[in-house]
Amino acid sequence: RGPILFWLDAHFSGGKTAKSVLGDTPIEKELDIIFGSWTNGNVILIDDARLFTGTDNYPSLDNLFTMTKNIGRNVEIVEGKDIIKIS
Repeated sequence: RGPILFWLDAHFSGGKTAKSVLGDTPIEKELDIIFGSWTNGNVILIDDARLFTGTDNYPSLDNLFTMTKNIGRNVEIVEGKDIIKIS
């Protein structure tokens, strides 16, 4: 009923975790799902911010900014301590 804290660990851990056999990472799909039912007050924390360079099949931080702008809500991304915060 209240705001939700989402913790997403975007780091590829090997095997069948965090990256498909096609080489993509699930983070953009996960964010699309969360943004589809976004409520003001929600917070998303994404671990391993250092990986968001646009290489190795991870989106760049610029792409994350674009995704948040496209949902038409007041969303901010702050990077620090290897964590991305969307609130």
